[in-house]
Formats: sequence, C-alpha cells, structure tokens
Amino acid sequence: MPRAGTSKPATSTLRLNFKIGYRVNYGQCLGVLGSGDSLGNWDPRRTVKMSWTDGDYWTVELTVAPG
Repeated sequence: MPRAGTSKPATSTLRLNFKIGYRVNYGQCLGVLGSGDSLGNWDPRRTVKMSWTDGDYWTVELTVAPG
C-alpha cells in the first residue's frame, strides 16, 4: 500500500553495493561488519566477505532493512 503523498509502495529492504579499491597480501581478503543481522551484529565470525575483482577492487552486495 502506498504511503500518503507518494505513488510507490514502502520498501521493506534496501540493496547496498560496496566497492573498495585495496591491495591485500596473498591469502587475505576484505569484509564488511556492522550492526544489524545482515552485517553480522559486530560478531567477527559473521563478517560478510567481499569478492575480489580486477584492478584490486573488492565488492559485495547486501540487502538490509531500512534504519
């Protein structure tokens, strides 16, 4: 159901794309960690690992709840 004054329905999730340029040593990787279940609730064991791409860029796409 649209919110008053808008023509689009409310979104229950957001899609976030992270792209970080960073060179790591062989065997290392980058990850994202933060508050909220989709970001691991600050638990390092639940870090969301990023994927390496050409040019030493690391990417990840997350779906999170607004707020």
